[in-house]
Amino acid sequence: MPTRASSYEPEIPFTQLPEALTAQRGRINAYRDRPALVDFLRQALAPDTTTDRIFLARSAALRQRDIWPWLQDTYLTPAAVHAPRTRLGHLETAPAPRKPKDLPGLRIIRLREAADRNAVAHLFGVPFDEETQQRTPGNGRFSGLVQLSDTVFYGLNPRPDQNQTPLKITKLDPSQPQNATWSVHNPRPLEIVTAFLQDGDDPAELAMYVQVLRRSVLHAANDTVWPWLIHCADLMTEYLV
Repeated sequence: MPTRASSYEPEIPFTQLPEALTAQRGRINAYRDRPALVDFLRQALAPDTTTDRIFLARSAALRQRDIWPWLQDTYLTPAAVHAPRTRLGHLETAPAPRKPKDLPGLRIIRLREAADRNAVAHLFGVPFDEETQQRTPGNGRFSGLVQLSDTVFYGLNPRPDQNQTPLKITKLDPSQPQNATWSVHNPRPLEIVTAFLQDGDDPAELAMYVQVLRRSVLHAANDTVWPWLIHCADLMTEYLV
């Protein structure tokens, strides 16, 4: 991405990205460089293409008033999307939203972690017999996808048999290589909102696709808090900060 320090950034091979990022190229501050971020978001939505695509939006990072207020609960309308940075304080003066037929192929999934229990509740499972429609004895563990409404789902990772990993442990300290062997688990649900879909899409299928991306890592047994692509981006910030 172009930044204040480097106003022109030519396209580079993916293999050169780590070196460019460590040199502070292409990195922006979400608060100081909001216009650049908004421009990037608009390009990432690819409004001029008909290719099938999914935009995964992390709620906490993008829903601010000056970035993408449409991602806030107050303004989120599943069948009508407002562009990033559109002012929505007075809907009667806001530009008309774009509908699925205006943005063919685009799907937007909003993700919100359970950092605030007022925003994303903590869940527990109750064993249930589908045939008798009655509760059954058991420990009540539950994992998978829970549908709360037509567009809102909770994705829960399975709980391991035992876990005693310290909360503040880091796997990035080279002086503590034994930390890499610690097991972790993520008991809190991830809120998955099918914020914008195409006509004929099944929200449950798209939500399950996102949930599977948290459990599809082949080189590790642990499930991740975020879908794999966002998980990688989150790790990248830890290495580069």
